Amino acid sequence: MGSKSGNGVRNERAGGVAMARALTLAITLAVATPASAGLGGYVEYGLVQYAANWMDDGFVQDGDQAHAIGLGVAWDDNLAMDKLLNYRVNIGLRQLIPSEGDDELHLTGISGQFTLGFGLVRDERMRVWLGPSIGASYLICGDCAGPGDNADAHQASIGLGPEFGLNYHLDERLTLSVTARYTFESTAQKVYEPVDTIFDRGWHGRPSLNFSFFFRADDDQFDADSGGGGDDDGYDDYDDYDDEY
Repeated sequence: MGSKSGNGVRNERAGGVAMARALTLAITLAVATPASAGLGGYVEYGLVQYAANWMDDGFVQDGDQAHAIGLGVAWDDNLAMDKLLNYRVNIGLRQLIPSEGDDELHLTGISGQFTLGFGLVRDERMRVWLGPSIGASYLICGDCAGPGDNADAHQASIGLGPEFGLNYHLDERLTLSVTARYTFESTAQKVYEPVDTIFDRGWHGRPSLNFSFFFRADDDQFDADSGGGGDDDGYDDYDDYDDEY
């Protein structure tokens, strides 16, 4: 094993700062969660393309496919209510595990996914929804591949695509959610050592499957009279207040 280069140390520090910021954002979501939202965690599996990969004795453009494993904090402002829209945020960590080969890059970093869902089926037991999703990730590999393990690389991705979800309510406070997503993603990779160059993967498809477990707030309940089934403006409580005073 070779000693870490100056770039490798700086890259790991930068990655640590980015991960700390992601955790800070996740904690902020937890503190700022409104009374009608749900908070929980997720695990995710998907397939990712390397922008470039270390193969035997050098970096290769448009490297092999890798398995992407992720976990983190999930937040959703409408898991069970009888309203059309829901907004979901996933913030967490992601690691790329090479599909084959020992010298390939093991990239690790942060990822975020932001989804707007439209409720197609809404009842007391479940919510089925579909909507657009946009996501981004920033992954690093410091001194982890190549001769002497001195290859340093950063990989950034951004993508968008449809997401299909099912929320199944276990009881009045707990919800299990399963989503399938297909992302059209663009990936670029900056390599610092042993060469200094940028590889651009371009747009490609990336499928993924997500499992989330939520604790719902007291107000996040299905109610056809006060939600989307009745007056869909959500102002019933204010009307009752006016009648009383």
